[in-house]
Amino acid sequence: MSASGGSLDKGNQRPHSILPPIRTTVGCPAPERSIDRNRTMNVFAYGSLILPEVWGAVTGERHRSEPGRLSGYIRRRVRGATYPGIVTDDRSGAGEWIDGAIYYDVGADALAALDEFESDFYVRVTLEAHDGRGEAVRCEAYLVPPENAHLLSDEVWDLDRFRSEHLTEFLGRNFA
Repeated sequence: MSASGGSLDKGNQRPHSILPPIRTTVGCPAPERSIDRNRTMNVFAYGSLILPEVWGAVTGERHRSEPGRLSGYIRRRVRGATYPGIVTDDRSGAGEWIDGAIYYDVGADALAALDEFESDFYVRVTLEAHDGRGEAVRCEAYLVPPENAHLLSDEVWDLDRFRSEHLTEFLGRNFA
């Protein structure tokens, strides 16, 4: 079963397939995500998609990218999974700086592939990340909605640990 409740081929399961069916609104299917086929967007990635091999496996494309940062959110590992989610940080202060990657000029086909990969466990929102020079960049990003926040653990997600301990299995399970 996928996170949206549908079945997937065993060799092509998205990472969220280990989670129970989740809806962004109780009793209603996830809302359709808007994709403007006439323009490109920037995407801030903060988890497995930071890695070019995962990005390429999901989108089937290569995009110009650079390190980016996001403030006002916290990143935690999803319970029972090897990938993270982010939620807004309601604590006082600006929250954590989350390191990630900004992918530029992402077209409609790649964005549709990302939407499918991220499933309805996440919501795509437009936010402001910062590039390596500290300049604000308008980006799309996938956040965990408040109704799914309880599925995040207290463990901070670590890219180096993911790369060394889980990447090969993650790619094999999801893209073989």
